[in-house]
Amino acid sequence: MADSNEISIGERLTSARKKKRLRYKKLSSELNIEESYLIALEEENYNLIPGGEAYVKGFLRSYSKKLDLDPDEIIARYTELNCNSRKEREKISSIESFKVPSKHIKTLSIVLFLVVLTSSAYFFQTKSGQPIENISSDETPTGNKQLVTEETKDISIDQAKVKQFSESPNINSDNKISGIMEVESSVTVNKPTLNIEVYDDCWLEVFSKKERLLYKLAKSGDKFNFSADQIKLIAGNYKNVRVSFNDKIVELEMYANVNQVSCVVLPLGECSEFRTKNN
Repeated sequence: MADSNEISIGERLTSARKKKRLRYKKLSSELNIEESYLIALEEENYNLIPGGEAYVKGFLRSYSKKLDLDPDEIIARYTELNCNSRKEREKISSIESFKVPSKHIKTLSIVLFLVVLTSSAYFFQTKSGQPIENISSDETPTGNKQLVTEETKDISIDQAKVKQFSESPNINSDNKISGIMEVESSVTVNKPTLNIEVYDDCWLEVFSKKERLLYKLAKSGDKFNFSADQIKLIAGNYKNVRVSFNDKIVELEMYANVNQVSCVVLPLGECSEFRTKNN
């Protein structure tokens, strides 16, 4: 047998009435309760009964007693269910009262945006140490508002760099930075240098690609310097002369023939018209 607490009040009333084979019309006459209210009790539509909870309890007591049910048990069950229902309604009501009307959502969103914008501006001000213009609501677009991004921080940094650069004393009216030499369009490159020192009589001939630079019987103490992309040197009695090319000694003996004549093309290379001493 099912627990009575598991059977609703309306089911118990309906079941008892059907067992006794009683009609609403007769019950209404005997209890002096309208048929619609008896039906509402069985269907548990208590909100259809005027007078509130007091009238509902009064009708339930009379109806359950007429059907040979325990009125106290029915009333206790109703009170328990009604109490739980009331708490649920109060909970729902509190939640609904907390909801923000849709017409205020847009206004609330704008207020929150302004709060975030102001906080962000203050944050960047304290970070950069520079004042930030006050932001008024009139300057803020009323449409879609863009939040402050990292670009604001980048702009502050760039402004600081511009200020630091503009305060530099090295900028003149011609927009040229003093202390920094302009690079000329043509860069001068030092050409290879040939140095000759003579210790005793010897014959010297020096050629560049374009011309003959020296043709002379040199004496002790003579010194010669030549600069060219390529230099050809012919030295008779080569042992009486000291030659360096770009500060490096040139071993003339390596390019000498049996007649004690050395011929070398610098950068180092043997003259094709001379045989070396080893040959």
